[in-house]
Amino acid sequence: MSESSERLLRPKEVCQRLGISYSTLSRWVRE
Repeated sequence: MSESSERLLRPKEVCQRLGISYSTLSRWVRE
C-alpha cells in the first residue's frame, strides 16, 4: 500500500488495524 492510500483509511479503521484507541492514535500522530 502507498502512503496516500493509508491516509484514506478512516481513524476507526486505523485504530482497529493498529489495535489502539483513537486518543492514543491522536497523541501518537502529534509526536
